Amino acid sequence: TSSTADAYSEPLSGALGGGILDDHYPERNATEIPRNTKIFVTFKEAIDPESMIDGYDLDPRSTDVNVDSILIYRTEVGESDALEPTEVAVTFTDDFEIWVFDPVDYLGSSEDDTNYTVVLTTNIETADGDAAFSGTYSGGYEWTFEVSTEIDLTPPVVTFNIPQEGVEEPKNVSIEITFSEAMDPVAATGTYDDSIGEYFTNIEVVDSSGSNVEGVFEISNGYKTVGFTTFDQCGEDPCGDPIYCLPGEEDLTVTAKSASIDADEIPQSLFALADGLVDAAANVLDGDDDYDSEV
Repeated sequence: TSSTADAYSEPLSGALGGGILDDHYPERNATEIPRNTKIFVTFKEAIDPESMIDGYDLDPRSTDVNVDSILIYRTEVGESDALEPTEVAVTFTDDFEIWVFDPVDYLGSSEDDTNYTVVLTTNIETADGDAAFSGTYSGGYEWTFEVSTEIDLTPPVVTFNIPQEGVEEPKNVSIEITFSEAMDPVAATGTYDDSIGEYFTNIEVVDSSGSNVEGVFEISNGYKTVGFTTFDQCGEDPCGDPIYCLPGEEDLTVTAKSASIDADEIPQSLFALADGLVDAAANVLDGDDDYDSEV
């Protein structure tokens, strides 16, 4: 695969890290991205869904992208080539901070690598009604990446987890699961909190009595690692930051669940909004790493 991503200048890049943006996928100038990829954007605070989804103010069930705020187009052609509202489905996490843009049709071409640009415009607003891009970063944000000629049909697998099975750990140990590739953050993050009626169960931490341990699942490491933090603050570290603890003297079981599989398109997810863990190309988690693409 030849690389063309570095042939284009990258203006409006400072908002990542220094501004309101925390992360995005694909990465800037990434190459060999499959044609069936989704695009992720993580903000540092909640974003107004009306500025991200066309018609959300009239119907919160709407999923069409708001092209006044997000443009996705072939770099060589320019903004006139931007995908239309009905050509990109939008999902988001419960806190309105992570947004997933899923092109309805495959990007690029089966014959040639294709460079794409994503533009986050100044029309994006925070949940408070303020401009998301302001001050030094008031021009918005954009980046490019290269789409290959290939379709991704390789399921993700778990490559590492903390703690290891059967190991006795202190109760303030972190629970983390690392996957072989970027995972859809809408399917991989959430909160289990009985007091507010939020029951994220695509990943579960269960105690010896069979009860779910309450806490928050968050994603990091380029959308490859999911970490779990309980609500039980049990102390402070030397810097005064809170320490959170798991139930002590307990055998805990952590389960990462695969999404339902589309029997006609294995290993793709059956549902657009997956009911379990899927990667950036909607391939469902292969929990025991036994998938054979030749079968």
